[in-house]
Amino acid sequence: RAEESDGIPCTTDPDELVAWVRDLDVVTVFATYAAVGLGKLQQAHKAGLPVWDLMIVDEAHRTSGDGLKPWAAVHHQSRIPAVRRLYMTATPRVWEAEGEQPRLVASMDEDSPVFGPVAYELKLSEAVRRGVVAPYQVVCLDIRDPDLYAALAEEAAGADRVRGARLAALQTGLLTAAARERLRRILTFHSRVSEAEAMARGVSLVAARLVEDDPETFPPVERVWAEWLHGDHAPGYRREVLEEFASDFIGGARSGIRAAVRVLSSVKVLGEGVDTAQCDAVAFCDARGSMVDIVQMVGRALRVNPGEGKLASLVVPVFLGPDEDADDLLTSDAYGTLAKVLGALRAHDADTIEAFADPRQRSGRRSGDEDAQVVWSGVVLGGGDDAGQDQGAEDQGQDVGDGAEADEGVGDDVWVSQAAAGLLRFSSPRDPALVAQFVRLRVIDPEKAYWRRGIAAATRWRRENGGGQLRVPYDYVMGESESGSGDKGESGGG
Repeated sequence: RAEESDGIPCTTDPDELVAWVRDLDVVTVFATYAAVGLGKLQQAHKAGLPVWDLMIVDEAHRTSGDGLKPWAAVHHQSRIPAVRRLYMTATPRVWEAEGEQPRLVASMDEDSPVFGPVAYELKLSEAVRRGVVAPYQVVCLDIRDPDLYAALAEEAAGADRVRGARLAALQTGLLTAAARERLRRILTFHSRVSEAEAMARGVSLVAARLVEDDPETFPPVERVWAEWLHGDHAPGYRREVLEEFASDFIGGARSGIRAAVRVLSSVKVLGEGVDTAQCDAVAFCDARGSMVDIVQMVGRALRVNPGEGKLASLVVPVFLGPDEDADDLLTSDAYGTLAKVLGALRAHDADTIEAFADPRQRSGRRSGDEDAQVVWSGVVLGGGDDAGQDQGAEDQGQDVGDGAEADEGVGDDVWVSQAAAGLLRFSSPRDPALVAQFVRLRVIDPEKAYWRRGIAAATRWRRENGGGQLRVPYDYVMGESESGSGDKGESGGG
């Protein structure tokens, strides 16, 4: 709206746009995809709007895919003519990790007849090195909540009571992670307006309970701030909330109350095109969006002010069942969101994510540059890297001698790049080799559930029975409690 455009002429009338630019030698017009989808820009060209010397198509992945969709009009010279087109995107290739194989849903290849050749490419790892974006870590938050279990035992997963219990567990887990990881400004993304509002309204209540139980770990409730936004909020109000979110003081500097934790919940409003450089964490409370949406959510945390150093945290809740083994990464539905987030990161930073599943980096021998490879050992939240590595070494319980060839599987050293080594942090120790299997079988090359159950069963048998080879007796049957599925049992094999 014109009154909210900071003095810049603003219109949705094609004829008015033509009149404004008619006598100008140099002009820049900012148009939304909505204006293209509604045909406003196309109508302006029919009314006499001249050809653009340069059309910059930002977030260009939105125009990929179906060539007949409304936004694809930017590609057509007959609809929106331009001498040159410059397409810009952070997600030229995006995979959906569904079905038997990953599916490429957005592709802007070098030989694309639509998008043309790649003029410049900046990889995420290089952008991090240059300080253009922040380095990042994925914080996996284990959640075991008796109230949630009780609600699930009596009602369906979509019932209000269950969703409320889940949200309360999320609030507790998020504030706990904030205290352990020193997170100050957290964006949470939701698929329902009611849940975004409830998330924000309940944070102060949970913060009060936590500080009462443990005042040395958690900040006073008056230093905890929470708010929410959705698409129907006016731009002016959104700006006010975002300015408060970025402030170091609650209610302004005059209040003297320095913010310890800020939580801003949103529904389809902060995922794209919003400057959130002050944000240091994004929480995927409900990762129901597309892979492109998740990539854009990740970008909210990666933004950084020039010269400012920060570590971006991507918080992924892992809702474990009451008796569920945290190492059931291959079969548990609790890790579905983690698989989606890592799949989205793969579109940004394929080398780092795929390093976990590279077979050359899972043996007892170091491959490649000595300085570029380190043992990944599953760092635990709240501890330093050294502590995490010590714990990981104890958990592995296997010593690979110099020059000895290690058997691939649980207990083997996992050699990865420096970037990959700092990527994943868990609430409790995880076996690095199982994490490598998880990335390979649920992120990069997803297998069907029954095949993952078989691999998980074989891994468990080898861990419990030892030995360098997988020699399962033909008459061995894995019990229902071990299988992690509803099957009565699965037979072994030679």
